[in-house]
Amino acid sequence: MSEPQPQQPDLEVIMAARNYLTMSDNDIADLTYLIRHELHSGMPANIIHGSLRSDDTVIHRYAHGYCIIRRHQSASVYLWVMYVDPDARCTGVGTTILQDIIHRYAAIECTINLLCHESLQFFYEERGFHEVRRADDFVEMAGEFEGEDA
Repeated sequence: MSEPQPQQPDLEVIMAARNYLTMSDNDIADLTYLIRHELHSGMPANIIHGSLRSDDTVIHRYAHGYCIIRRHQSASVYLWVMYVDPDARCTGVGTTILQDIIHRYAAIECTINLLCHESLQFFYEERGFHEVRRADDFVEMAGEFEGEDA
């Protein structure tokens, strides 16, 4: 007799009840896994959950989205995921989240690295990032930020 498989959380249920400011790390990980096609195609759930339990990972929650930061070195962080609710896109929420992240990490004078779809390259370039490398439809970008001028 085979054992029942654990049920995957239903994306519609999570999206209907979401409140990023009060969601647990595991809820954020489940949501990220369920919408991974928008974020990073094919990223396995165990990598997401394992990363969120790491001391090097920080989740910043906002009213209409969240971001996940991975600290690699003292002078470098990786914007691993930045997610904005579909109904709040093109309203300045993404810009607000990114400005907050730049402000938080500019205080430690670091490079913020990210990987984005080429359709988002202009968004990040307008905010101080530059192209480092290109592969297929994705662009690796970096921005050096320091002090209060960021």
